[in-house]
Amino acid sequence: AQTTYPCPPAGSSTPLTDTLIRVPIVTGTNSLCLLLRRDSATGSQRAPVARSYAGREWEQSAGLFAKTGSGVSVDCSGGAVT
Repeated sequence: AQTTYPCPPAGSSTPLTDTLIRVPIVTGTNSLCLLLRRDSATGSQRAPVARSYAGREWEQSAGLFAKTGSGVSVDCSGGAVT
């Protein structure tokens, strides 16, 4: 089942362990929400997956997780990232 998470307050994070998630768009005009994937072994290496800012739809980030076969599937349609 899909779990919905709000974007956490500025300066904080919400670790996600679910494999199927949904995060609504960020509606504030001066707001930014980043979805990052981190190395669970080290906890320090982070790579951007998607972002929403200033009331805009989610956008998939360029880089490793934008590639086919990366192990990450991102759907930025429908007013949320899944």
